[in-house]
Amino acid sequence: MPEQSSPAPPSLPQDLRTVFVAGPPKCGTTWMRHTLNAHPQAVVRGESNIAPELLWPMLGPAGTYIGKYGHAFGEQDLRDTMRFAVDRLLSSYVEQDRAEGRERPGLRVVGDKSPGHTRHVALLDWLYPEARFVICVRDVRDAAVSAYMHFVRRSPSGRNFFGVGDAMERVAEIYARNHWAEMLRFARANGQRLGPGRYLEIEYAAHKTEPHATVERICAFLGLDCDPAIIDAVVDSNSFELRSGGRR
Repeated sequence: MPEQSSPAPPSLPQDLRTVFVAGPPKCGTTWMRHTLNAHPQAVVRGESNIAPELLWPMLGPAGTYIGKYGHAFGEQDLRDTMRFAVDRLLSSYVEQDRAEGRERPGLRVVGDKSPGHTRHVALLDWLYPEARFVICVRDVRDAAVSAYMHFVRRSPSGRNFFGVGDAMERVAEIYARNHWAEMLRFARANGQRLGPGRYLEIEYAAHKTEPHATVERICAFLGLDCDPAIIDAVVDSNSFELRSGGRR
């Protein structure tokens, strides 16, 4: 079969700061993505889950191969290959943003939102030692109720995301132990290592009750313009009532 040429991948400008938005399911990561993407200097999209679905599965076979043929393909080659994949993903986000008619001449930040990345902060840090991580956190009781409504009420009886029956108590137990607690344990262990300059947790409740202060805090963390007019516009376009379809 003749080879088909493919277009060269878009390149990611080197001066852009990378951010990974993560957190357990139903803790506000989608709301955070929309909030950041509303800032004129940021493009944040998702959710790729590129770490758990592509990068992490590569590590085992790659380690075996490097053990046999390390003289030809080493750890740095693996890192470069993985970073190329993520760079291509992030570049596609910028291209999609432009294709949708948005012009951001002062673009500073590009990022991905994926709850699955909460367990893979260490891997993403290895690839991007300069990246920032925004982790969304929510009271486990509220998050469990939201997860039940989203993953169970919308699924055929007995065939939901959690692999258990439809009883709310059982679903909440599985969610709290196997998702919320485990994911935050991974994220926070790495957050202590990264420090406050690169790791930031945002409480869902604070995002809802103190949106201006919360958005300003996030923008300062990412090096985005914190002009009051910009903060007002970002908050107004992503209010809880607007994003929740009118619910208060």
